[in-house]
Amino acid sequence: DTGLRIVREETAPLVELLPNSKPALYLAMAETALLCHRMEWPGALAALDRAEAVASASSDDGFLPWIAMERGWVKLMAGAPVGAVRRELIDSIDPQNQATWRRFTTEMAILDILEGRMSDAERRLKSTLDQYRLAEELLADFSVRVYLAFVFLRKGAMAACWREIDQAFGWAEAMAIDGFPHLWHPGIVAEVCLEALRRSIHPQWAEIVIVRRLGDVAVPGLMRLASDPREAVSQRARSVLDALDTNRWLPLLGRHAEPAIRDALIRHLALGNLSLSKLGELAARLGDSDRPNWQRLAVFGHYAATDYSRREIAEDLVLSESAVKKHIATIRHTFGVDGAGGRDTGRFQVQEAARTERFVLQGVALRSPAPSTRLSLS
Repeated sequence: DTGLRIVREETAPLVELLPNSKPALYLAMAETALLCHRMEWPGALAALDRAEAVASASSDDGFLPWIAMERGWVKLMAGAPVGAVRRELIDSIDPQNQATWRRFTTEMAILDILEGRMSDAERRLKSTLDQYRLAEELLADFSVRVYLAFVFLRKGAMAACWREIDQAFGWAEAMAIDGFPHLWHPGIVAEVCLEALRRSIHPQWAEIVIVRRLGDVAVPGLMRLASDPREAVSQRARSVLDALDTNRWLPLLGRHAEPAIRDALIRHLALGNLSLSKLGELAARLGDSDRPNWQRLAVFGHYAATDYSRREIAEDLVLSESAVKKHIATIRHTFGVDGAGGRDTGRFQVQEAARTERFVLQGVALRSPAPSTRLSLS
């Protein structure tokens, strides 16, 4: 908040005096970075539009490829299709500029990862790793190694995965760095951090990154790690969950929610459908009083984050369809959704609002069994 206030308010006279200057451009890019850190993607895209306007007006074409690559990344984080982002990046890049080419290749490798093309991603990442090493860009080298570790993890090349984690996390820990500023994909970084915890490879650094930078994104994996048969691993996962304030909500679920409701909410949290850090705010919004309405929270999770029909929600939660209907009506009213446009339109509007306010992290069909867990709820 302080950074945004400085960028937006305290520097406003400078931008007004020099609207098409490099300081104005740098401030727009700084605002983009701050908004990305807060995961406010529409605002970040608006800041990039201003940066592009300044760069174009000042005839500083050298910044335009960087702005285009940053815009592609922000769109990706906002949910744009990988293929569309890839096409936009290809159209914007200048292959003769080595600095932008390295960034472009890294970004394309991450798109390969998201499309499951691990061999293509490995080839690109190894190429950029050599280039970054020669250029002595150590922070970029670190970020590429994190993504390489993920590729090896997905390919089952565990020795190579652990080697990259050791080199990347060891350097970051020594330099007291808890993340990298560009191309930070929380889901991928979280998987690498969880593997570090599982294998006890610089686990203290992994814990710091999860608590400071990843939060809810790592909760599903942490809940799975908490049931690891190795006591040291499960205890470490529990300690991180405690640091993320699960010690407040999970015991309440265990004591007060009906079994079917409790199991559904645990599944939503474990799959990343519901945000743990926003659960209190959501409970206050949906509750009848100071006590959380566990049934309504569970219905909300199904309604806002899955494709379950009303009948399927009722069956899964062991509720009557009429009770589910009443909860859905309250949920729609709470989020300002009226009956116009039909049932499906109303549900889509609730889902969009839930994602915008970060109550829902991703939204996946909750068709699989609950993850096996020994996580204590008492």
